[in-house]
Amino acid sequence: MIEIWQRWLAKQIQSQSFLPSEQILLLDGIPRNQHQCQMLDDHIRVVQVIHLACPSDDLIVHRLKLRALLEGRADDSDEAIIRQRLEVYRHETAPVLNFYPPAVVHQIDPLGSPAEVLQRIMECLTPIMNQLEVDKNSFARTRLEVLSAF
Repeated sequence: MIEIWQRWLAKQIQSQSFLPSEQILLLDGIPRNQHQCQMLDDHIRVVQVIHLACPSDDLIVHRLKLRALLEGRADDSDEAIIRQRLEVYRHETAPVLNFYPPAVVHQIDPLGSPAEVLQRIMECLTPIMNQLEVDKNSFARTRLEVLSAF
């Protein structure tokens, strides 16, 4: 997965769709394990990790089943599959949070309307984006990461 991301990023930079010296890179869902964290560490500096932390498996199962109905996502309609994905997340992805310093990791409640969740995320991102805007040189090896199991 990281190799695919690296090739994608190189193409974005080459086509000038992404300008590392002027823009922030926001990643969703990677890295998914500590090995990937180590691989990315050679290429980027993580300034923030946003962890969408649901307080209950039952709540996330309900939310995903609702999403399956609304968006026609078959992968979210089977409760057994959802619960297996949550176990995989706990064993493989959750340890990623320990790779980064606690001051970098921010817990966000993922429940509520999309607008409410986006507002919570933006409350974390805005101060960092404002600070990075002040010092454009910081953009060259910076990224913000949204960590999500789904």
